[in-house]
Amino acid sequence: MFDVIVLGDRAVGATAATLLAKRKRSVALVRCEPGAQAQRRIQWLNRRADRILKKAGVSWTGLPKQPVKTVHFYDGALDRNIVSKFRSAPAYVVETASLEAKLVAGAVRAGAAYHAEIAAESLHVAEDCAQVQLKNGEAMDGQILIVAGSPNEESMRQLGLTQPAPSAGVWAAQVQGDSSAGRGSRSVIIVLGLNGRWHGSGGHASRTGVRGFGYAMRSSNRIAIGIAWPGGSKQVPDQLDRLIAALAEKGLVPEQLRGAAGSAVMEHIPAGAALEMEAHVAKRCLLIGCAGGFATAISGETLYPGMWSAQVAAQVVDEALASDNPQDQLGQFEALWRTTMGEYLRMPNTDIQFLLPLVFANQQMADKMAAAFFAGQNI
Repeated sequence: MFDVIVLGDRAVGATAATLLAKRKRSVALVRCEPGAQAQRRIQWLNRRADRILKKAGVSWTGLPKQPVKTVHFYDGALDRNIVSKFRSAPAYVVETASLEAKLVAGAVRAGAAYHAEIAAESLHVAEDCAQVQLKNGEAMDGQILIVAGSPNEESMRQLGLTQPAPSAGVWAAQVQGDSSAGRGSRSVIIVLGLNGRWHGSGGHASRTGVRGFGYAMRSSNRIAIGIAWPGGSKQVPDQLDRLIAALAEKGLVPEQLRGAAGSAVMEHIPAGAALEMEAHVAKRCLLIGCAGGFATAISGETLYPGMWSAQVAAQVVDEALASDNPQDQLGQFEALWRTTMGEYLRMPNTDIQFLLPLVFANQQMADKMAAAFFAGQNI
């Protein structure tokens, strides 16, 4: 029996597995879905993640990253824009596949058992252990289960937990291309209010933040154009195609990416959902990352909040394994993440509907919006 089974081998699960293995716990890292490795995105990563990576013994050597130093904000029609510059880059643009591979390698190096080829099929919990049933029919037992990926609805029901609802968040899609192709700068582009509408098709303020925004950003090797859309998922490809065409028309992204939205992989981002979920702790189980709704409300950022939730979980689980009452100790996770992460995840105190038009008229507001997106600061 393992001390801990971590379900989900992306950055969040690999971070939890590495931190626990470095604490000399026996850890199994299991893939959540067999096709998960194909769904890799270019994302920004808050620079504060450096501290988590250092604890995990993972360095940036050999990892493509691009510091975020300049942000160009555009309105939905690309008619108005304003530039915000950081004195010191608060985030990096990273290729998540490279980061995740390095984190998984770190977990294995620290002693974790990595099950890369066989995905989980079902989950079960008892009073003193948790069990993961693999798709090849094998079963794996652990004292505690950490869910970082997205298991099926039936498995979550068996755990006595619920995942963030699709209505609690945004749909994200992204296309990528060669960063050396065509025109464009190394600056990050954020398009606020697609189609010239500040809040998608609803025209009202939203608890999920800057509704209907798009972006273009470059890592060391690739360019990514993406969208975060609050409406139905069926609208996403068309909205992304329109965004790419508009940016290409302005010479902001390579012409070669026109019409590429049909190949984009869609992903539901539970923006702000962690704060609204009833529980992240069940019998012998914790939810972290997107499984626990750990995404910022204003921008849908998932990478750093997920890694942060993994760090908090690793601390709580390690203490639970040393406790005479492990389940009581696991219950501390809820209070700990809310006190340490709550401000980072929640919506600004100011009405977003009121703020967005001011971004293009006031440099201070543009700088605050940039800090909200990339540094996690409240507006």
